[in-house]
Amino acid sequence: MRKFRIICLKRSIISATDEFDYLSNWYAHCKLVYWKADAKGYTENIEQAGLYTAEQLNCISGSWLDYIIEPAWK
Repeated sequence: MRKFRIICLKRSIISATDEFDYLSNWYAHCKLVYWKADAKGYTENIEQAGLYTAEQLNCISGSWLDYIIEPAWK
């Protein structure tokens, strides 16, 4: 079953540089903050990030544009 991580945009720092465009490695230069499992806190450590199913994503309680979803490629 496919799983996803939730990145909290309110707590993350997105790199603002002209050196990296959308198709390059700009993503690697950001300080991302993930939701922990069961929406119980936040973490910068990807290993501690919660993994959510598509069904669970339909029930999350975030505000519009304050989070993005990242596929977990495990």
